Amino acid sequence: MAFATSQNIDQLLTRGLAFRLPNNAPISSLYTLYANGAGMTYWSNSMNPRDLSTVSTAYGVAVAELSNTVAFQQGEINDLYGQVSTLSTSISSLSNWTFNYANSTVAGLSTFSTFYNDLYSFSNATGGTLSTLSTSIFRTRSEE
Repeated sequence: MAFATSQNIDQLLTRGLAFRLPNNAPISSLYTLYANGAGMTYWSNSMNPRDLSTVSTAYGVAVAELSNTVAFQQGEINDLYGQVSTLSTSISSLSNWTFNYANSTVAGLSTFSTFYNDLYSFSNATGGTLSTLSTSIFRTRSEE
């Protein structure tokens, strides 16, 4: 037996309507009947206006917390950048000091090396002179 699929009704009086899904299951209370603007209706899950206010408040709180977190992280990044910049300056300063100290040490060693070479030359010259003097003194004494 076929059911009529369309009826023209000007006035319908009823105590209740039971809407069902195609499998005869009741439609969830989370669904609302909407008009599509072309004379048709459809069921869609929707949000109760009271719940929308709760969601809107929760969303606002979440956005504010996220904004605070981002601002805090930005501050932390700025602090870290400042610390890295200070560390970089310190490393550069230490590097310059180390380079200057190494240069002065090399210059000092060069001066010491020159002094040592001069001392060595003086020692050789003095040693030869002392040897000659010693030989002369020894000959003079042995001739006496």
